[in-house]
Amino acid sequence: MFSAPYISLIVWLVFLRGSYNFTEHLVANLYLIDFTNLIFYINSNLQWTTFRGSLQYYLLYSSTTFNTSSISVNPTIATL
Repeated sequence: MFSAPYISLIVWLVFLRGSYNFTEHLVANLYLIDFTNLIFYINSNLQWTTFRGSLQYYLLYSSTTFNTSSISVNPTIATL
């Protein structure tokens, strides 16, 4: 949502000779962002209910998690 004004400004500048002003571009981009968020929400819920507890669920969602157990901090470099 925070990127909508920037996207609208870029699209408005590209289509500057069009008959639409910046506010109309902003409203259209907000509708587009909300629609894609709704589709993503529905799709992710369908995937979660369909693949829950199976190998496909593990393969889909295991690569998106961030593993912090392999991060180590050298205390000699951290102290100044």
